[in-house]
Amino acid sequence: MLHFREHGKKAIEKVAREQPASYVKILALLVPREHKVEHRNSLKNMTDEQLEQAIEMVKQMLEARGGDGAKDAEDRYRGRRARAFRERVIAH
Repeated sequence: MLHFREHGKKAIEKVAREQPASYVKILALLVPREHKVEHRNSLKNMTDEQLEQAIEMVKQMLEARGGDGAKDAEDRYRGRRARAFRERVIAH
């Protein structure tokens, strides 16, 4: 491992430069052939009490950030829409 730490970068650069097909093959071997993705809806498994606690925690985090998170997001959305409209008007 020590040898690779000292000379690995140069060796990889040399293979990439002198044997690009081998380099790409090695890269392909490093990528998993399959990647299993599972979808879970953890909200379905939560009790009403747990959901209420989660909502309260989100509200507290938003308050700690300052302002009303939903209102702030809506204001940002409206601001982007207004800017996009102005840019279209100016462009024509």
